[in-house]
Amino acid sequence: MGTPVRAETGGFEVVVRMRRGGSLSGQVRLDDGAVPAAFTVTLRGGSGTSFGGGDGRFQVYGIPAGEYTVFVSGPGFLTKSLPALKVAEDQDTNLGAVALSRGRRLTGRVASAAGAPVRATVTVSQQLRGCAVVGSAAELAHGLQQVSSDAEGRFVLEGLPITILQLGAEHPVEGRSAFRAGGGGRPSVSL
Repeated sequence: MGTPVRAETGGFEVVVRMRRGGSLSGQVRLDDGAVPAAFTVTLRGGSGTSFGGGDGRFQVYGIPAGEYTVFVSGPGFLTKSLPALKVAEDQDTNLGAVALSRGRRLTGRVASAAGAPVRATVTVSQQLRGCAVVGSAAELAHGLQQVSSDAEGRFVLEGLPITILQLGAEHPVEGRSAFRAGGGGRPSVSL
């Protein structure tokens, strides 16, 4: 929303001018040429617009003129950050081809203190030092992902960067986890 105008009843006639904003468009492709099954385009400070299927083309309308960092995120690939993109009133900013990398895959199992499998929410992020991650754009910038483990406690996280990651799990009854490396090189999260 633009700058508010002060108005009083019984005063002068108020004219409210509408603005359409600009738009962003482009086409996403994975590094092997495939189109992701689903993806979301998010502007820092705004909500995301989801797309799926098709040929990877997208267009987001009604963006107020300004400069934005845009994130393209989704399952199975690394979040792409596109900083300092300018959007002008009544114009489309075409990003062209947006190349996405699949990233790495992490599989593991969540277990109770007694070793029994647990259905839990598993969260992974890039290593954070003394900061909180708040808001969808901040979550994307720090690689925050959440998945649920299955009845056997197994989980799969995809589209992860090659970096040190923080991993944890939470269950309303079993509690919160502490990360430890599992046997055979497989991560195991104990609650």
